[in-house]
Amino acid sequence: MNKRRSVRKFTNTEVPEDVMRKCLKASLQAPNSSNLQPWEFYWIRNL
Repeated sequence: MNKRRSVRKFTNTEVPEDVMRKCLKASLQAPNSSNLQPWEFYWIRNL
């Protein structure tokens, strides 16, 4: 997260669930406007 970049090319490789959980946990630390906006997360495994 400290070295973010824009990704425009994706693969069909499935992301392991433990990695998804770590990302979700890290995203809970992200600030929002005065902590007034409610969080919404969508966990989509396949389309």
